[in-house]
Amino acid sequence: MKDINDFWKNYKWRVLLWATLGLLIPIIVVHLLFKWRSGIEFIEAEWGAGDILSYIGTMLSFAGTIVLSFLALKASKKANHLSEKVIELERDRYKLEMRPFVLVSDWKVYEIDSKRLIDDPQEKYIQIGEHKSKKAVALALEVTNTTQSCITVQYSAGKARCPSKSWGNASVNQENLKMTLGPGDKDEFIFYANQSFMEKQLHQRITIELVLENRFSKRYKETFVLIMTSLSDKVSTIPGKWYCHLFAQEYTIGRLEKDKDGKDIYIAEEL
Repeated sequence: MKDINDFWKNYKWRVLLWATLGLLIPIIVVHLLFKWRSGIEFIEAEWGAGDILSYIGTMLSFAGTIVLSFLALKASKKANHLSEKVIELERDRYKLEMRPFVLVSDWKVYEIDSKRLIDDPQEKYIQIGEHKSKKAVALALEVTNTTQSCITVQYSAGKARCPSKSWGNASVNQENLKMTLGPGDKDEFIFYANQSFMEKQLHQRITIELVLENRFSKRYKETFVLIMTSLSDKVSTIPGKWYCHLFAQEYTIGRLEKDKDGKDIYIAEEL
């Protein structure tokens, strides 16, 4: 269809000229043959005026059919374009209102007392590495709901290329590790471990997996890669305050469906 439109734009007047000539020349030639008295029996006309009129009508019908076909193609193109717009709008509505999605919006690292991990069950503390001392290093990762619907978010796993650096998923005295976020709301998961484990995370690619649900209890899995480029407690003069810089990138999202055996099947979707 695009090729036809380009051809029409570039050669419109040529097409009209040749179409006009193609309609008029046969009529003129036939008319001259009727007028010319050659005296030669072979080229004398053997048809009547009715035949001429029938021929002209056929040619006009042919021209009309071509014009109508072109108009139908134009209308079809507009209809297809409108249909694509409707599909695009429906896809955007699905992303904003139906499919849950969060972005990492902020983070901080600090030293935390082990007693606080037990006495403050309202926070979502998740132990990702070994911890035995009275102090732990905590990474508070804030996520923001980017959709226009209420969703729930739950941490599932943190996978590294080196298994010994992967994140665990343990909790103590936690009432609920699943956060509920309204449109634009934000909350944080607080991951903690000993200092040695946290320092080993530098320059590692940690794939974070989250399980999300929309208001219809449809489950999704979101993943992103976390890369910590710097981590130090020497930058700040405030005791227990750490400096951390990281990147959250390579986001993916997909539906979690059940197969006939009740196992989850991941179906990837476009962002």
